[in-house]
Amino acid sequence: MHTVWIDFETYYSSKEKYSLKSMSLVEYIHHPEFEVQGFAIKIDEAPTQWVPGQQAKDVLSQIQWSDTRVIAHNVKFDGAILAWKYGARPSQWIDTRAMVKAVLGNSIPSASLKDAAEALGLPAKGELKTNNIKILSKEQEQQLAEYCIRDTDLCHDIFHATLKYFPDSQWDIMDWTVRAFLEPQLVIDGKKYEDVYHSSIENKNRLIANAGVEASVLRSNQQFAHLLRVEGFPVPEKKNKTGKLIPALSLQDKEFSEMSQSKNPRLQQLYLARVAAKQTLEETRAKKMWDISKISKYCFDVIFSGAQQTHRFSGGSGCAGNPQNFKRGSELRAAIAVPKGKTLVVADFSNIELRVLAFLSRDPELMSAIYNKEDVYCKFASKIYGREITKQNDKKERALGKAAVLGLGYGMGAEKFRNAVYAQTGEMLSVEFAKNVVKLYREAYTGVPKFWHTCEKVLEHIASGSGSFPGIPFLRLKQNMILLPSQLPIKFNNLRFKWKQMFGRYKKEWTYDRYKSKAGEMDATKIYGGMLTENLCQGIAGDICKEAIKRLIEYGYPPSGQVHDELLVVCDEDEVEKVKFLVASAMTNHLPWWKELPLEVEIGTGKNWLEAK
Repeated sequence: MHTVWIDFETYYSSKEKYSLKSMSLVEYIHHPEFEVQGFAIKIDEAPTQWVPGQQAKDVLSQIQWSDTRVIAHNVKFDGAILAWKYGARPSQWIDTRAMVKAVLGNSIPSASLKDAAEALGLPAKGELKTNNIKILSKEQEQQLAEYCIRDTDLCHDIFHATLKYFPDSQWDIMDWTVRAFLEPQLVIDGKKYEDVYHSSIENKNRLIANAGVEASVLRSNQQFAHLLRVEGFPVPEKKNKTGKLIPALSLQDKEFSEMSQSKNPRLQQLYLARVAAKQTLEETRAKKMWDISKISKYCFDVIFSGAQQTHRFSGGSGCAGNPQNFKRGSELRAAIAVPKGKTLVVADFSNIELRVLAFLSRDPELMSAIYNKEDVYCKFASKIYGREITKQNDKKERALGKAAVLGLGYGMGAEKFRNAVYAQTGEMLSVEFAKNVVKLYREAYTGVPKFWHTCEKVLEHIASGSGSFPGIPFLRLKQNMILLPSQLPIKFNNLRFKWKQMFGRYKKEWTYDRYKSKAGEMDATKIYGGMLTENLCQGIAGDICKEAIKRLIEYGYPPSGQVHDELLVVCDEDEVEKVKFLVASAMTNHLPWWKELPLEVEIGTGKNWLEAK
């Protein structure tokens, strides 16, 4: 097995809006202007060499890719060039950027080469810009070669600096996230995206025309606020960071969203027009996907350790936007389809975080409901309303039960619960009703608050670096971190406490340091039993999903993509029943490190993503 470290330098132009800042990776590499200016390559431990663009094909054709692993910082970029332009298919893809995210996580500003090198005490990354320069002079190429060789050597050093901290269990998963993007199995129905784009534009124009207001006025906070005042409507306000009152006119602002339920038809009309003028995500996404359908399949972009604290996957924007934003029921999903002769199998873990919480906390009520396959949401909603709630006849009440069961397991109080219910259902609960629901939850599922208390005590062990997690052998405690079953760390940098007086008693208030991009520096972040519970449930749920992906890879059916707790698998039409069985087995068979946890999955099939799920 040989190792190739590689870093490509390509032409880009901000003047022509041809760069990764203004387009997706798929669009950039398939663009007519794409050109390799050269690359640096290090084979095994030989000195790093510069290869001019015109020699790229000859040099790369000499490498036996089936016996080679490729390592790069943000390997999807360099890998896309290797795979799509030069036909390379190495035995393994390794991304040092993903390794940095996994190992250093929230302790650095970003996983960029520059920040990683600085954090690891390596030489500083060089600075060189070839923006808008298509034809390089000899001097410019020499400078580019030196710069690129330096970056490649840094990638090599970052790999070795993080290698001993990166779990062996994650190599196949990292490689899969790269192949899901580089070797797409799904196609894009351009005609459907064209239809979605035009219908979105028509709907927006209709709503704006109905309001009789210029789109520019609707988009402006100040002008729209003035319009509301002129028409006799109150303007909701909020305080900004400096304490100044400003208009509260975004969808995240409760008072603004409540306009949608106003009995005044004119206010509703203005609300709908404002939202239509401001929200362009669907039409922008549809237009981009329509354009990409002409040049590429759907490259599913899954980010390894995308969630800094818990290492769950996130969605990337390498193919016209985050796939996690393709909402269930959306026509955007209907246009992600399978090639002729194929079928899409979509499987979704049932209540995965709820199951993890139930069995971590050993709550008898939740565990019993799961073992007996009861509808937990209906069961708790029945406690709230004092009558039997069913899925068929009480959709609104069950929705509240679901919001409560999923939201209150992490220590949420009444006010946050009210806001969460409003965001999910559009219903604003009274303060007293919300308080009663919180009280009912903690009385019904007594094991959960007890587990929060256990987690509070565990924080002391994490800070000291000694002790174990009571009753959970697959969670290992180390100084300032908990190791998940995958051995990926949930980190609490510089975990510490101070005494705080609450209700006449003194309690330890825990904080740790994490880098916050908005603050531009390390900032103290609170951590408490409920939040640690949430971190653990999400991190373990992520590990369970990865376990299923590893099994499907072993079965010969690697997923084509992943969103939240959902896996997408493409298969031949005559293999559907076999693949459904294998997917169910991969996702529900006992975990080697937690055999008692019962898992269930919902599986659908179809010719496109919407039809299958």
